[in-house]
Amino acid sequence: MKRVQRMSVVEMASIEMKKQILSGAWPVGQRIPTEVELIEVLGASRTSIREAIRSLTGLGLLEARQGVGTFVLSTEGVDGGLHRILETSDVLDVIAVRKGLDVVAAREAALRHNQDDLEELRQLLDLRRKGLVEADAETFEASDLAFHIGVAKASHNSVLMGLYKFFGESVKTTVQDQCLRNASRTDDDPHDFLFAAIESRDSIGATTAALSILEERVRALDIT
Repeated sequence: MKRVQRMSVVEMASIEMKKQILSGAWPVGQRIPTEVELIEVLGASRTSIREAIRSLTGLGLLEARQGVGTFVLSTEGVDGGLHRILETSDVLDVIAVRKGLDVVAAREAALRHNQDDLEELRQLLDLRRKGLVEADAETFEASDLAFHIGVAKASHNSVLMGLYKFFGESVKTTVQDQCLRNASRTDDDPHDFLFAAIESRDSIGATTAALSILEERVRALDIT
């Protein structure tokens, strides 16, 4: 059983401040309350408040202006901007970039996974196979995406997992439907090879399988 992790004061302060931004209580262009005011309202230390502001600045939500204060820069931030770019990009361009992420995710998962990671991947692979056999698009799509995010998770690299989640979710439903119709229903499914390579800590085999999966996805698009 995994230990429940408690949220830090910095995380709680960041969440509360982000709520103010996203709700419009702190409009774009407006200066946010001073550190003293935030300390009083949030009940956090000066250090925690500064760390929270630094975090939200890194996300593109806040902007510090020397000698003036900290202002709301955007309600969208880096995350929203990246989503918008991916959603309006050509699918083949997205897949081309994903190749780089998939190779790293597969390799690192093979080298750094633990038993819990393997169990999760095995369950998702079984669920994906069930959706494939029963032609259940909803089950197939959800488990297919979850499996690939699970591979990134097994790499135990939070940056990689975050990036991969954005790219995985950017693949449109129509693409997933085509993948369901064209996905391998034989013993040669590269997803099985990927899992086997990760389980045996074969980093080269894992990267080869990951690339095979994306090549299969491109073929399913039936475009050039």
